[in-house]
Formats: sequence, C-alpha cells, structure tokens
Amino acid sequence: MTSDDKTSGCKVYGLSSTKDGTIRYIGQTALELNRRLNQHLAAGRNPKHQAYVNRWIRKQLRDGYGVEIHLIEDEAEPDLAEIRWIYHYRRFTPNMVNVASGGLGGVKGIKRSDETKAKMRKPKSLEARIRMMKPKAETTRKRMSLAQTGNAKSRGESNRHCKLTESLVRQIKQDLLNGVPGAAIARRHGVQKSAISKINVGRNWSHIAV
Repeated sequence: MTSDDKTSGCKVYGLSSTKDGTIRYIGQTALELNRRLNQHLAAGRNPKHQAYVNRWIRKQLRDGYGVEIHLIEDEAEPDLAEIRWIYHYRRFTPNMVNVASGGLGGVKGIKRSDETKAKMRKPKSLEARIRMMKPKAETTRKRMSLAQTGNAKSRGESNRHCKLTESLVRQIKQDLLNGVPGAAIARRHGVQKSAISKINVGRNWSHIAV
C-alpha cells in the first residue's frame, strides 16, 4: 500500500450539555475540537439549520446551558470509528441526537482508502457486532466513562448548574431505597423526574453512597 492509499486519522468527539454532562451526539472531524465546537454552536444559533443536533444545541443555549465537546478517540479510522462509537453510546443513551448511524456526512480533509470505502459499503457482520460488544480494556472503559459523564472537574456540587447537594442526593437515594416514587421526590426537591431517574440507575451521582 502506498502512502497515498493510507487513510488519514480523524478525531471522534462527543457533545454534551452542561445540564447533565451526558454525551448526546457523536461526530468526527479533522479540525481542532474547539474549532469544530464553534461550528456546531454557530449552526445551532442559526434557525435556518434544522438538523436534530442543531435544534438540540439551540434548546440547550435557550435554556441557559452550555455545550461542551469531548475527545473520545484520536487518530481514529474515519467513518468506521464514528459508526462504532455511535453504536456504543446508543446502547446507554437512547435519546442520542445522531439521526444516522455515522459515516455518511464525511469529514472534510480526510482521504479514505478504497479498502475503507469497501468496508463502509458492506453490512456489519455478526463477528463485527460481537467484537463491538466485547468487554473493553480498563483504560478504554475509564476514557469512555469520563466522556459519558462529562468533565470530571464539573462533577457533583462543583458543577455550577447543579441544583442538588451531596447530602440531598444521599437523602434521595435513601428515599428511593424506601420505595418513595421518583415523581414525588422530584417535586419535593424542585427538579425534573428524569434527574431522579438518572440517580436511581446510577448515571448521575454514582460516587455518592447512601
């Protein structure tokens, strides 16, 4: 294979809202992440752009939240890595704002080899699907967990958008263990029912023990 046939690497990234830090969109780019984020924000502020991700960004900004970008994989294989990560995150986050399965829009500045193009045209084999579901190495799991939950520096009470405290979360977890309905707990603390649900399943505040 000549150097011209090699596929250039790209970055696979995720977008999250400062509301909860959950990755809601997966993309790929050859640009610096801050520049790509600025492009997303510009498109989100433009009402002419009606793609699902743009409407989601527009809602976050309208509600007073920010949008953050996270590096998920560097020097990744274009298209195929994006498809793999979208597949992964959809298993944990059913409300992803990716409409397609990835790899369709392309990445400006990235050259794909004929081999990569051929792989993209083929349906995923059972072997490939099983490989995606295999347990990941500890370092990979930690990186995925950090991307899934957002910036570790904004964890818990240190997140300026957080409405709960650690003591309240302990009380909420105890109430859940005692069988108090999530809707009642949400009303009591003035938060969304979804916030209580995420605590209940361990997606938020998992570092707080009862």
